[in-house]
Amino acid sequence: MAKPKQDVYEVITREDGEEIYALLDHVIEQDREELRGMRIVLCWRFGWKPNVDGQLVLGKAALVTELDSKLSGFDGKILLNAEVWPTLSDEQKLAFLDHETRHFAPKLDKNGEHREDVNGRKLWRRVGHDLEEFTATYRKYGAWRPNLETFLAARNDAERPLLKLVASGG
Repeated sequence: MAKPKQDVYEVITREDGEEIYALLDHVIEQDREELRGMRIVLCWRFGWKPNVDGQLVLGKAALVTELDSKLSGFDGKILLNAEVWPTLSDEQKLAFLDHETRHFAPKLDKNGEHREDVNGRKLWRRVGHDLEEFTATYRKYGAWRPNLETFLAARNDAERPLLKLVASGG
């Protein structure tokens, strides 16, 4: 007989995740005004393991499908690594939520207005990262693309140290 599959997702309700949603609301109110009114659900994701390169996923942001939106009432979802989240400082949690919300933006029409579907539901789009590069390429060629120069100019390691996580085997 097959072993039952472990449930790896858990929806975090506003009642059960009051502190996490307060952080999300803070991020949106402080710096993501264009997301006001976007219905975002937070979910725990259990059992994420480091990939073959040792990289551990901290979370993911995704838009929901039109059907899922009609069924659930949400526009987007953010998955949180359930094992890592409790180890983060408050500042790291805010940074993480800021990062994930930057994957969301309003779909705009040609006049710069927020687009809506035929039912009046606001439409959203997913935004990719500003920067994607390999350390080895950067070491060999430096800031060879404009977005690398922009990223490096914004960096201030003395004031914003890197998030240090140790990938556990469990």
